[in-house]
Amino acid sequence: MRTLLITIVLASAAPLVFAQATLQLQVKQLASSNAPRPFSDVGHFDIRSGNTTSSDGECPGNSDAKGMVNCRFVCKPDDQTTKNFKIVPPRNERTRGFTAPVTKEISLQGCKLSVAALEFVYVDFA
Repeated sequence: MRTLLITIVLASAAPLVFAQATLQLQVKQLASSNAPRPFSDVGHFDIRSGNTTSSDGECPGNSDAKGMVNCRFVCKPDDQTTKNFKIVPPRNERTRGFTAPVTKEISLQGCKLSVAALEFVYVDFA
C-alpha cells in the first residue's frame, strides 16, 4: 500500500513534457538599385496570438551579421491543437528610412511549424 501511495504521488508530481520548435528568420534590406543583403542588428520580432503578445514563442535578440534570427516556440509533441501566430517585424531606430515588411502568419500543431523559415525584406524609401 505504501509503495502504491508513493507511486501515485510521484506520478502526479511529474512535470509536463514540453519541447521546442524553431523558426528561422532571414532579415534583409533592399536599397533602390541593389540586390537584397543581410540586415544586421534589427531588434526583436514580436510573436502574437490574435492581437496580444504570445507567451508560447519568442524571438530573442537582434538579427546577427548574416541577418538571421531564431525564434523558439514552446510545444507539446502530442498536442493536436493548431495554434496560429503572427510574426511582427520591428519598427525602430535601426529600421528608420525603410518600409517595414508585412506581418506573416504561421501555425503550430504539436511541435511542427507550418514553415521552417521566413524572409523579411526592409525596402529603402528611396
